[in-house]
Amino acid sequence: MVDQRKNTAYKAPNTQDSFCRRSSHERRQANLRSFVCLIFLKRRKALRRKEDFNKGIYTDWHEPASFAVVFSILLFCFLDAFFTMYILSIGGEELNPFMRILLEKDYYVFFYVKLFLTALCLMVLIAHRRFKLFRFLNGDNILYATFIGYFVLIFYEIRIILPNLN
Repeated sequence: MVDQRKNTAYKAPNTQDSFCRRSSHERRQANLRSFVCLIFLKRRKALRRKEDFNKGIYTDWHEPASFAVVFSILLFCFLDAFFTMYILSIGGEELNPFMRILLEKDYYVFFYVKLFLTALCLMVLIAHRRFKLFRFLNGDNILYATFIGYFVLIFYEIRIILPNLN
């Protein structure tokens, strides 16, 4: 390709040299402004560069399906707590030792701690849904596996409760 202005051959810049000249200083630093933009402007919807596919990246916009799954998991958590209390009232036993301690203290403490811990884990999972774990497992995989696990648990608890509804 010939540059018409100078009538000289065009030489593409060496990408290796330009890459080495980049500063190692990260110019995108987290501060209050970036946090406010993250919450309200919703600019980062997907990965922009090829090299970003190999590393984790935070996005501030998520698909509606992800929020539907998160909402369903929270609903399942609420139902699980309610069904657990009912099963305990008909003679069942809590197998989780941490939850058993909370149940011995107070039912409200059990209920709120269960919902809080689930919501906290879901927030961390949604924030890291584009990160890879063991090169093949990402946050979405864990999110959908949690959904399926809770669905199976609720189905199991309903099967325990139905014969005892007299």
